[in-house]
Amino acid sequence: MTRRNGIYPLDDQLAERARSKRAFDLYEERIEYDELKDLRGQSTYFTLNKMSLEMAARGVGPSFIYNLYVHTIRLFQARNVVHGIIAHVKSNPFAPHVNIVECPLLDESEWVLEANDKRVGSTMP
Repeated sequence: MTRRNGIYPLDDQLAERARSKRAFDLYEERIEYDELKDLRGQSTYFTLNKMSLEMAARGVGPSFIYNLYVHTIRLFQARNVVHGIIAHVKSNPFAPHVNIVECPLLDESEWVLEANDKRVGSTMP
């Protein structure tokens, strides 16, 4: 029996994704989330960086897998931020994994971190 007989559906999905040349997952709906708050409890805009992702991760709680939703324009910025974080913890077997998801319905400045059925994000006021 060979793997080309279509018995393994994951192989078919991976092959289709490779053919479509899509590097990021796509979420085509408007995502609802709680706003990220500063230490005083006030809503403010946080740019997408390491510190704001750490604050958002505290808001959604610990997890092994996080989803980061960003606008199409911010995909490579998000990838660079996530790669910078992963570079420090890649030898740790308990380091979380961050999936970057393209969400074109978000504003260009919006980003949302999701885990444990909770979503926390930031947008321009």
